[in-house]
Amino acid sequence: MSFDDYAANEMATAAVERKFEIISEALKQAVAEDSTIQQTIEVLPTAPRRVCALGA
Repeated sequence: MSFDDYAANEMATAAVERKFEIISEALKQAVAEDSTIQQTIEVLPTAPRRVCALGA
């Protein structure tokens, strides 16, 4: 699937967004259990924006 196909496919984009929500919630819970986990997550300097905000 090309990016254009993906972007035009509402079901695919919704599924990917949902997966990021699940990952974000899991990371939030992991940090609540062990705050040192947050220190091991790197934010890429070239990223145009942060994808997930821990503890938000």
